[in-house]
Amino acid sequence: MNEVGSREKSSGPGFFQACLIAAFLVLLLGWLKLGVFSHRVFPLSSALPLLFCLYYRDVRILYGMAAALSGVAFLKVFVMLPPEEVRDHYKWVVISSHLTNVWLVAGVVHGLIRAQRRLAKKQADLVRLNDDLEHSNEELLASNEELAAREEEITRQNEELRSQAEELEQQAEELRQQAEEMEQQGAEILHTNQELVRKERGLQTLLDSGRWLRSDSNELIVLNGVCQAAVQVLGEEVQAAAVLFRTGPDFEVKGDFGFGLHGGAGVASTRRNPSPPSSSRAG
Repeated sequence: MNEVGSREKSSGPGFFQACLIAAFLVLLLGWLKLGVFSHRVFPLSSALPLLFCLYYRDVRILYGMAAALSGVAFLKVFVMLPPEEVRDHYKWVVISSHLTNVWLVAGVVHGLIRAQRRLAKKQADLVRLNDDLEHSNEELLASNEELAAREEEITRQNEELRSQAEELEQQAEELRQQAEEMEQQGAEILHTNQELVRKERGLQTLLDSGRWLRSDSNELIVLNGVCQAAVQVLGEEVQAAAVLFRTGPDFEVKGDFGFGLHGGAGVASTRRNPSPPSSSRAG
């Protein structure tokens, strides 16, 4: 803001109106000094109209009024006052006092105007700073609301992820149970396959025994094959088998399987069975 030739923006009168008011005050004081009290000293100070510039803060009007009042003082002292009222050497004392009065007050008013402008500028800066703080506060509130919305969204996503994790854990548990069931079923199927293989071997041995019966093979070999097929068909609970024929009080071993190097000879001496003769046993 320019210090000279400018004024503080206010709700007072405009520049032209202020000039008219200042001119009226100067003319009023000049009329009183030069007209009403033309031959006497005016009791009021010549700097009194300058106080108007405290209201309308414009240094152009201030110094214009000071110059006009100085002119009025010169006219009063050197033109209007009669020589017998004021001596020549005393006129410079009077004019000096008038000029000192006018320009001292003008300087004080100028300083007050500058102080008022600085205060107004600081006030404007404070208002602008307050507006900036309010704007920043609004931005912070908007940011807080956005962060709160994001936090709610993150919380919702966490809940969804937790529920998905629980579902995945439940599915994993179901898959584990299914794996255990499938493992159990696999073990059962393996056992069944082993049973089937064992029975298939027994049936194959029986088929081979049938072919041996149709051929000229030895009877002992055929009956041993039948005992082997019986062991394979009956399962793991049967470890050995023998074909026995009763001859009187004793039994005769016709074929055996699983009795080691001595075969079923020891079985015939210890086995006593009151069943009808010519019957076969496996055991």
